[in-house]
Order: sequence, then C-alpha cells, then structure tokens
Amino acid sequence: MRVFLFLVGLTAAISFAESNRPIEEVLVVAKQPGPKLWRITNGNNELWILGVMSPLPEDLVWDSSSVEAVLADAEEFIAQPGVGVSANPLKLLWVAPTLFGVQKIPDKKKLVDILPPDLYQRWTELKAIYIGRDKGIERHRPIIAADKLFKAALEDSGLTRSSAIHRAIDKLVKTHKIPKTRTSVVRRIKSPRAAVKKFKKSQIKDIDCFRKTIERIEVDLQVMQTRATAWAEGNLQALRALPYEDQNAACIQAVLSSSFADELADELDLVDVETLLEQNWLNAAANALETKTVSFATLPIEELLDPDGYVAGLATRGYGVNQ
Repeated sequence: MRVFLFLVGLTAAISFAESNRPIEEVLVVAKQPGPKLWRITNGNNELWILGVMSPLPEDLVWDSSSVEAVLADAEEFIAQPGVGVSANPLKLLWVAPTLFGVQKIPDKKKLVDILPPDLYQRWTELKAIYIGRDKGIERHRPIIAADKLFKAALEDSGLTRSSAIHRAIDKLVKTHKIPKTRTSVVRRIKSPRAAVKKFKKSQIKDIDCFRKTIERIEVDLQVMQTRATAWAEGNLQALRALPYEDQNAACIQAVLSSSFADELADELDLVDVETLLEQNWLNAAANALETKTVSFATLPIEELLDPDGYVAGLATRGYGVNQ
C-alpha cells in the first residue's frame, strides 16, 4: 500500500500518450456511482469499505447515495492510514525564513546539470506541452519538478488528484456526528529549523522517481483516463484488467533512502512504518467488527483489489468478505 508522507505546516506534501499532443479531456457529467462497497461481516456486525482512487475525472459528479445510507446508521468511521510529521506551530514562526530554497537543488544547480541528457530532453518536451516557459522550475529538485509536471498533465487531461470523494465523506461523517478512528502514524519534529536545514543540504537520489514520472506521463495518461472512468462507473472488471503503474513508490523510496530520512526515521521512530500502519488499520477494523453493528471505512481501490492487501488480512482473521 502506498504510504503518504506529509510535513504538516512545514513543507509541501511528498505524495505524488504515446503522442506528444495532449489527449482529449475526460468529461463525466452524469452522476456516477463509483464501485460497490465491500462488506466485511462478523455475525450481524458489518464493516462497509469504499475503495477510493486517484486521479479521478475533474468533473465527476458522484452518486453518494449508497455511502449515505451506510453512514446514516454507522457507529464508527475508520479513517484511511497515512504518516504525518508535524511541528510545533509556534516554532514554525521561526522556521519560515529557512523554508526558502527547500525545494531547490543544492549548490545552485539546475535540472540540466544533474539529469542524463536523454531524460532532460524528454522533460523539456513535456514541460513545453504541459507547463510552458517556467525557468524557475529548472532549479527544483527532480522529485518536486516531476510532481508539478504530473499535476499539470493531469489537469490538461481532465483529471485531478484532489479528492472530492474524501471531502464529501468527511462532510457526511460530521453531519451524522460519527466518531472517527484514526489509523495514521503521527510524529512531531522537535527541532523543525534543524530539520529544514538538513533537508536543504540533503542529496536525494530521485532520478528514478523523475524518470518513472516522465514515463507515466508519456505512456499512461490514456490508461489513467480509462481507469478513472471505470472507477466512476463502478466497473471492477475493467479496474482489475487495467495495468496499474505508480511512480509514487519510487518517489517515496527516493526520500526514504536519503540520509536526511534515515536520521528523521530514527528520531521519529518511523522504521518499518508500513507494517505499523497495516496493524493499526487491521486492529481498528477488527475492533469495529467486534463492537459495532455498522461501521464504515475507506481504502485505496488498489488495496482492496490486492489479493494480499488489508482486506485479505481481515479474511485471515476469520471475518467474512463480500464484494
């Protein structure tokens, strides 16, 4: 499962065509149901799970009636797992001046100085299509530049990573005053100024992240559009059949393998974090199935389709799985 890392209030999230012409936009105007809910059972107790996905059509109008029906009776909402790293808000006032340059390549270098010539040429061609003349981005670290290019390519193709689905669910949870169980791992940085300085000087081996992002834009945009439409229509057969490429794993690994991340992981006890996240979520789900008549959760759709994913972990624990 992809682990989403973000520094709350400190720095930006590290998340993340065979033709050289932008492809036609995806337009989803009518209300779309999305995939059916997974139903996990323990006797009369039920945990309903919605598989969410990114990117999705920007103009998607989601028919949330099935989720609304479950949330009307839900006694608990299990939030999607992730990793949060935060800093004391008062200390951030002193950190602000040092944030300038945190996205830039160290030693005043540019992308042309660190990328292989063939990769830089491919970047230049895609940048001209989706970003245009932006000299400033040439000084951004590859992982940051790649993410901005990917976002621009999605927008040009009628897709978006921002999740109206999550916002709609959060609103329903608040409306029904459903208790929320968080499964994320959150740690606090004691010295944010020192962390920012270390990150600015840190060498990150993110060329592989950059290359995989370029490749995905070059060949996977059409598939992303098809996959997004399949999600909107609730077509699980198509979702299972479509290849799923994700450059985020390479990008996250680039950050996690840096000396900065090694020090931060030790300081914040984030070693083997994926196992910890899985256990947090499975324990929360099991507790809901044992103590609540109806509960609700969200997980990435690829996690639900994974035969070795979180839902498989619930089946191993003896719970019924229906889809």
